[in-house]
Amino acid sequence: MAVLHPKNHPTIGEGRASLHDKASLRIEQVRSEDQGWYECKVLLLLDQQYDTFHNGSWVHLTVNAPPTFTETPPQYVEVKEGGSITLTCTAFGNPNPIVSWLREGHSRRLPPSMWR
Repeated sequence: MAVLHPKNHPTIGEGRASLHDKASLRIEQVRSEDQGWYECKVLLLLDQQYDTFHNGSWVHLTVNAPPTFTETPPQYVEVKEGGSITLTCTAFGNPNPIVSWLREGHSRRLPPSMWR
């Protein structure tokens, strides 16, 4: 008999996890919070305790997630000439996305003269 459980998430899957073929863990609709270490451990159904017996196998599950914007600037912004403006754009995902800015939709990056 095998027991599969996450090291950091004792309540794996909220009904989305199941044991298949007596030893395979299946997780349906994988979510970012499912990421972490999982252990497959063989339970010995004997009267004796084997304190020194190491019978676990660990695997780290990495969940890749597409970037999602958490903050974007408004579509239209006005500023007086000579003034300053901060346009904020943040996103999360796995791996962590890199935010870059383009001007007028061109594939070139903003000119170095605009950066400090």
